[in-house]
Amino acid sequence: MTTLKNKANGDNFLKIIQPPKLCRLKHEKSGNNPMAGWVKSLPALLIVFVLSFLICPISCPASKAVNASVWEPLIEHLIEDGEDEATIRSIFTRREVQFNPRVMPRKLSHKESKLDYSKFLRPERLSRASAFLDTHKELLIRIEGEYGVPKEIKVAILLVETDLGRYLGPDRAFNILASMAAATDIDRVKLWLPPELLKSTEREHVEKKLKDKSQWAYEELRALLIYS
Repeated sequence: MTTLKNKANGDNFLKIIQPPKLCRLKHEKSGNNPMAGWVKSLPALLIVFVLSFLICPISCPASKAVNASVWEPLIEHLIEDGEDEATIRSIFTRREVQFNPRVMPRKLSHKESKLDYSKFLRPERLSRASAFLDTHKELLIRIEGEYGVPKEIKVAILLVETDLGRYLGPDRAFNILASMAAATDIDRVKLWLPPELLKSTEREHVEKKLKDKSQWAYEELRALLIYS
């Protein structure tokens, strides 16, 4: 055991136990058994072993291979539609671009009709929207001139989708759209679907809804690539 002392008052303030070193087995302490040093190191080895499995899903080649196989049909589709192959492949090999199989199931079970959109007409929200429009008026007018979208429409969209920038969501927009666009087959996401959507009576409806949402996401993804 090694004891570190405070130079000012000599009091012990930290005690650490030195781990046994694998590369320096001291036979005088381990007797005639050369494995004694390794036995002492067993807890450390176990920790390293467990950590290697915890880290593997994030960085190991197998995880990258699975990610690549999911993206490949989408990548080929984008290239067929005129996107530059080198650029697209470069984007999809980025570390932060990850397929999320839970995105599409959330969209399939989402009930838009149950949302309370009247909250966006409350005086406090409208007041903030008006102030936002005034603050960014010059930029909004410039965007309107370039893309033809009225500034009031843009602010209304920002109010509903992000609460004027207050809420951007936990996920990257690119990953959400790409994950939905890649989820063209119900078997790819069925593990995350609620049981009621997997009933035989619902399957045809769910498959059609999935394809429609996947196509919508693909078009939105292309727009994001074009205008970003």
